[in-house]
Amino acid sequence: MLRLAGAALLAMAVSTPAYASDWYFVAAAKDQSIVSFVDKDSISDIGGGKMRASMFSLFADPKDDAEAYRFEIEIDCNGRRSRLVGYEIFDSAHQMTGKNSLDNEWQGIEAGSPGETVAAFICGKGKLGPDNEAAGAELPFDKARAMIDARAKRNAK
Repeated sequence: MLRLAGAALLAMAVSTPAYASDWYFVAAAKDQSIVSFVDKDSISDIGGGKMRASMFSLFADPKDDAEAYRFEIEIDCNGRRSRLVGYEIFDSAHQMTGKNSLDNEWQGIEAGSPGETVAAFICGKGKLGPDNEAAGAELPFDKARAMIDARAKRNAK
């Protein structure tokens, strides 16, 4: 019986998604409506000049009870394009409410956009710049909310 329980726990641990352990702020929308972080430890080379990583984005104003998303994103570093290949939705209680894989087409990355900043971080394999503030090992709900609130206060002045 004990061996069966141990096997069940091991199976659960293996099937549970491993969350990132090294989140960094990478970009914010120009209107401050969303902030995004990338897990430096999740960045991987998938060949052909393409990289893959986990990205977390939190909305200033939750939409349809979705406060945040954790995305799997692929970047074609040479072709300057990206695509989302999966996501998880989180509500305001920080609970995952949905998960899905995507079969998206590649989209061009606009120069000067937050997407370009995200791509540069991922293609640079997490090379840190002055704006890449560390957020710790957990999904950065609190850090993201604090950044959005601080930016809103600055813009209100």
